[in-house]
Amino acid sequence: MLLKNEYNNMKQLVIDLKINDNNLLEYSKKTEQSGHYNNLCIRIVNDIKYCISPKIICSLYDKYNCNDEHITTLFKAITKELYPVTYNYIKEK
Repeated sequence: MLLKNEYNNMKQLVIDLKINDNNLLEYSKKTEQSGHYNNLCIRIVNDIKYCISPKIICSLYDKYNCNDEHITTLFKAITKELYPVTYNYIKEK
């Protein structure tokens, strides 16, 4: 993972959001019912990512010369660790 050096920093920022796994699962199910997504896993991961300051996210592009997929991969890994119930529900959808 290109952004592995940022994993703990980004993980702490997500922890600071105080998102509850059960609430995220409920949100994921409502999002799924709405049909307003192409890939539910990417949608939920991006929704979490969008809660982080754009300044912080944008700094990753410059610092690591990365692209959106690298950042999404980072946040997928964080979501998988912090929200296992939700991740298991959304990973195949």
